[in-house]
Amino acid sequence: MLMTKSQKKAPEGYQWVCRAWITLRNGTRLYARQCGKKAFCFLVKVV
Repeated sequence: MLMTKSQKKAPEGYQWVCRAWITLRNGTRLYARQCGKKAFCFLVKVV
């Protein structure tokens, strides 16, 4: 399930970033579709 701004607000100084893949520690790319998702969403500190 992809989060929308109306569902979850980011704390002050952070923003939500959603990507179709993440890179694991061993360098392997894990695509969201492999896990049944549209995207991986995570918080990133705004500089």
